[in-house]
Amino acid sequence: MAYLDPDQQFEHIAEKVSEAVKDALSVETQKSKIVVHNVEVVDNKKADDFRDQKKAIRGGKSWQVPIRAEMSLMRRGRGGEMREIDRKKVIVGHLPRTTGRFGYIHNGSEYQIFNQLRLRPGVYHRKSRDDKLYAEFNLSNQEQLTGVDGKRGRNFKMEFDPKKAIFFIHVGTAKLPAYPLLKSAGLSDDDLERTWGKKVLDRNRKYAKPAGVYGKFYKAVHGSLPENPDEHAGLFGEHLERAEVDETTTKRTLGKGYKKLSGRALLDSSSQLLQISKGTREPDNQVLHGVPDGQHRRRSPVGSDHKGCPGHPEEDPLEHRQAASPAQGGQHRDDQAVHQEVLPAEPRQRT
Repeated sequence: MAYLDPDQQFEHIAEKVSEAVKDALSVETQKSKIVVHNVEVVDNKKADDFRDQKKAIRGGKSWQVPIRAEMSLMRRGRGGEMREIDRKKVIVGHLPRTTGRFGYIHNGSEYQIFNQLRLRPGVYHRKSRDDKLYAEFNLSNQEQLTGVDGKRGRNFKMEFDPKKAIFFIHVGTAKLPAYPLLKSAGLSDDDLERTWGKKVLDRNRKYAKPAGVYGKFYKAVHGSLPENPDEHAGLFGEHLERAEVDETTTKRTLGKGYKKLSGRALLDSSSQLLQISKGTREPDNQVLHGVPDGQHRRRSPVGSDHKGCPGHPEEDPLEHRQAASPAQGGQHRDDQAVHQEVLPAEPRQRT
């Protein structure tokens, strides 16, 4: 979650950094290994200690706290068993301490990092001002839905028009009837009827010509119409199989966790749109998450190669640019944003 208190934010960061350090320092070879028993960020500073912060800025120092680890050196004996040769508590690095201004002082300069909100990969259902309903598919591997090597792909969305009772798929600027695409993704009319009902199925079945839809989807992906659209009838399903989403997010919004999309996932999403249309379910609400959980890299967040990174374990080290003038008291604002993820709340059912 997002923290409005700098001490709470630092406590959360310190916990994630401790996990990353323990993982990075645990090393094993055929003859020896290093065992990390405990890692602790010794938080001996307070965010509102302005006098100490001023002293660090004027002295060109970093305002940071030590990271201590208790480690053992193990050696393999002649019988193959590991024996402890040495055990010590040592300082393995330092972590810049969050100030009351949510900044970090490094070598006498304070860096403040802007935060940019980012939706977690998944499926989100919303209602527009003109009462149309949308399921937005936010992919974690956005190289999908493009037919050009090296070109960034795109997300897509599914629309339900309650007045027409028609489902559409939006890819880029293309708005395509969903029925032929869902069929090409492996769904049968029986699957669709069980979820949509016979009347909605009949309307969607009569709405579009499959060959025209296949050709337009091919054009949306590759940029030009194919010579024979029917040859590419399975293209939509092929892209779905490679489209990755977050299992936790989809479990909240679809009722079932998906790591990759499929025709079944889209069918579950269409069911959610129908429930919103009937007034039995609310659109998805979102809650803000702060520093993302549990995704630290193998690389250690401490050491000379990190150039004083403010201890964000998920991101690569931030390069601080000298963008502020001396009149600003040595404060710098980082022009690269740390992404914060937005996770949907549990959907509410109307009573």
